[in-house]
Order: sequence, then C-alpha cells, then structure tokens
Amino acid sequence: MDIQEIEQIYATNVKTPAFIILANYYYEKKLYSHAQKICEEGLIIYPHHDHANYIVAKINLLHGEIKAAEKILKKIINQDTFNIKSILLLLKVMEYLNRSPKSIASIILKGNKYYYFHPAVQNYYKKYIDYINKTKPIKKKNDDKRKNTIDRSSLNINFKLNEKLATKTMYKLYLSQKKYDLAKTILEMMKN
Repeated sequence: MDIQEIEQIYATNVKTPAFIILANYYYEKKLYSHAQKICEEGLIIYPHHDHANYIVAKINLLHGEIKAAEKILKKIINQDTFNIKSILLLLKVMEYLNRSPKSIASIILKGNKYYYFHPAVQNYYKKYIDYINKTKPIKKKNDDKRKNTIDRSSLNINFKLNEKLATKTMYKLYLSQKKYDLAKTILEMMKN
C-alpha cells in the first residue's frame, strides 16, 4: 500500500487508526505541520495513542515548546512504562530543563525496571542513582533509638525503697546507673 492510498483512506474516514501511518510519513518527510495536524485530529478520537503523542512531543521540541513536550512524554510513560523511546527522550528533556536529580531518578527507575540491559538506561542509572545514593545522609541507628526512649531521670519518680533491698549490690547498681540520690538513700538505709 502506498502513501496515496493511505491519504485517500484518511480523506474518506478521519477516524481510521491508519492516521498514524500518514502522520509518521509526514514527520519523516519533515512536513511537521501536516504531521502535527493529523496527530492532533487522531488524538481527539484516540487520546491515548502513544505513538501519536510521541510525534506531537517531538514536534513540540522542534518548535521550542520544551515544557509542553515534557508534559506529553510524562503522560506517555504513565500510560505505558514499556515505551523506551519516550523514557529516553524524557530524560534528555528533564536534563535540559535542569530538573532535580530525584525526579530524574524516578524516571530512570521506571526505565530500569524493564530495560536494565539498555546501555543508555544504564548510563543514566550510573549518573543519577549512584549520585543520589552517595548524597543520601546515613542515619545512625543509635540516634533513632535515643529519640524513642524516655529519659527516666527527668521524670523525677518518687518511690519508697524496701529496707530489705538496701544492699551493697543495689548501691553499686545505682552508682553504675549514675543515680546518685538513690545510691545515697541506700547507704543511709544500710547505715541504720
């Protein structure tokens, strides 16, 4: 089937899914306005057509509408995470727009999930994921435990000691815990 036949099919029925063939042909021939017009008409009927959205995003990039292209590429990836061309183009766009390394890393992780063997994905992975892992602060486990414990000495708990517990061992125990008031009380009880 040649392009004239596809143009004729499209002319008789604009709802045909063959619109993408025609749009792709015009894009390759650098007739960008025709390709964009056909894609936009096709996207009215098929709004989630990834290839049509991809062509529109590339045309937006050619016209300098970079943020519009980024928005379309993100939409494509949210609908279809298997679209490696859109992932790679989005990563280039995000780098150009100086997006944060964390937002770029989130896209890289989506791409790495299915295309971990792709050399471009691996290059981005090494560049951003390794960077993020190096810049993450390491949390100390002891600090987290200290935040969750209660300082019992600050509670000022008053209790009555049993005279039978007033032993040398109890005295040493309170000294090791730096509870000097209780240790002194134990000594006084032992003295009596």
